[in-house]
Amino acid sequence: MKKILFFLTFSFIILNVNSQNCEQLTFNTDSLFNDTIKFSEYDTHILECANCILSKPLNNISNNRMNCMIHIIKYMGNNHHVEFIDVYPRKILMGNSKKMVVFMATIVKNHIETKENPLSEKDFFIKVLAEFIQYCENPEKKVTRFNREMKKVVALKNSGELSKYYEELLLKNKPHQKLE
Repeated sequence: MKKILFFLTFSFIILNVNSQNCEQLTFNTDSLFNDTIKFSEYDTHILECANCILSKPLNNISNNRMNCMIHIIKYMGNNHHVEFIDVYPRKILMGNSKKMVVFMATIVKNHIETKENPLSEKDFFIKVLAEFIQYCENPEKKVTRFNREMKKVVALKNSGELSKYYEELLLKNKPHQKLE
């Protein structure tokens, strides 16, 4: 249920996200991602979309950024090999749809790059979160507001203890046992 709610929320947020300028990308939306095409054929295209989002500042606007996010969402929703991370940093992303776009692009980019040598869920989460924090800390990307949780994660990253944050989130998100 969390995954469905997360996907619906993220889809709604994408409709309201400002876009960035990636004019070098072209999209054939009529033939891309229909039911008869194998998604693995489009890994390079999706990687370009993710890199487009991650290469520009958070506040750049263009229609191509929106197209990139639409393709990433379709890839994640239709590709059976991509699973949402059950433990994701809700408090860091809460209230900022632009950061959520960057986080989702980071997930897809890392999934495609590590497809041949898959990582454990914990290592994958730590790698994604470290790249996301690196993006947010870069002054050229113009991420201006860090909430309390983000500051905590930045401190953990700088001390090399992101695995503690993963374990903390894992404990918080475990389903509670029903009392009988």
